Amino acid sequence: MTITADYIRQCKEAIEIQREWKPQVGDYVWLPEEVRKWAHPHVFVHIKNGVFLFLGNWKIDNGVWLPQQDQLQKMVEWNWTAFYYFTGDIAYKEPSPYPTFPAVIFKTPEQLCLAFVMYKKYNKVWNEGKWVEYLHGGAHVPRGNEI
Repeated sequence: MTITADYIRQCKEAIEIQREWKPQVGDYVWLPEEVRKWAHPHVFVHIKNGVFLFLGNWKIDNGVWLPQQDQLQKMVEWNWTAFYYFTGDIAYKEPSPYPTFPAVIFKTPEQLCLAFVMYKKYNKVWNEGKWVEYLHGGAHVPRGNEI
């Protein structure tokens, strides 16, 4: 799993996904500086830059869940055709939610999968540092199994 500052920020802003999170052993969590000093080594293993591996048996109030690719795929009815459309062909459609291919904008597989989940499940796109509702301007943009 590739964890970048951008991915942490995108996950933090993905409020809908954070609400769905039910902490499991093995989850990756980013903890703010003021919480890190209380991260007990029997509950969290520090990976780097404030990212911890969750070992369980603890309530997490201030952490940001960093879902792995397989966890993101389970959030939606995964459809490789729809994912392919999202990562490439969507840039050719009018109106497109992104100015270029999402695979160019999102630098890691996790970022790309997160963007796909946010688009397919919540009709949101990453724009200027936050997830915003995608307004198609009246045009119908195919999503999921409509492709």
